[in-house]
Amino acid sequence: MKHFQDTGPGIEYDLHLVNSEESFNMLMPRMAAATALAIDIETINWWNRDEEKISIVQIGFREDARIVVAIVDTLGSLSPQILRHPFELGLQVKVMHNASFDAVKLEQHFGIRTSPVHDTMRAAQRNGEKGCSLKALVDRHFGYIIDKTEQRGDWSVRPLRHEQLRYAALDVVFTLLLYEMQTAKGLYGDYSLKASAPLRQIVLSDPVPATPITNIGSRTDEVLSALARAIIQIVEQMPGRFSTRFLALTISSERAGLTGWILDRTIGLDIIPTYSISTEQIDHLLALGMIKVNENGRLEPGRHVSADE
Repeated sequence: MKHFQDTGPGIEYDLHLVNSEESFNMLMPRMAAATALAIDIETINWWNRDEEKISIVQIGFREDARIVVAIVDTLGSLSPQILRHPFELGLQVKVMHNASFDAVKLEQHFGIRTSPVHDTMRAAQRNGEKGCSLKALVDRHFGYIIDKTEQRGDWSVRPLRHEQLRYAALDVVFTLLLYEMQTAKGLYGDYSLKASAPLRQIVLSDPVPATPITNIGSRTDEVLSALARAIIQIVEQMPGRFSTRFLALTISSERAGLTGWILDRTIGLDIIPTYSISTEQIDHLLALGMIKVNENGRLEPGRHVSADE
């Protein structure tokens, strides 16, 4: 692992060039402690679908006042599958600019379904901004002009030049800064990968396999659906991650990471609930007190009530 220090436009960041599993594992505890991971990729042979490859994956995260950037070389001996755990199962928000490109490419090439994703481009578009490329947004909000010369450079040559490393690092640095600015303003950039294969949608008339859940006070006579049980498990495993709307959207559109694993095991592989029934079940659990909304508008586990209450 090679380590660099660089000074960006008014910011400083530490840059780590990662080309072995050992060097990646050294950074894992630091990434796990972060609340968000900014992610970007650079590809080679992008003009040929059969020969296209991901050359590097950039990961940026905040560590106290500084930003740390890891540039993971995926063309060498390093297995890209080491990215699966932080990208699919890590509790951090994964931040991308134009996730419909980066998240899709990570799935196509590595089989990694990144989740949950905040798309800074989508958040800007939802906010009514015009011109939502990373370059345009960075210019507008930070007053810095990103030099895109290296965007179409040759990312297959090793070692990577300093100019390439700096370009790659600044992409995730500014993506992370945009995310922090957007979330401070209450903007949402929720993005979910589409299902890998056609899956049947539940409609309200479809029966959902049900199992009684006890220990819910006077409600012991009620039977909560398999979907409701999955929602409870998701919220218990990832408290504070989802808003009501984001969880309903996630359930109705993707099967990635820990959320997808819970849904697969609880309601089966061939069913994706609709947004409406997902929202209905979440509202029902909120009314029962099985889950609750915290002061930040995020879902957390509710109280467990004894049967004699």
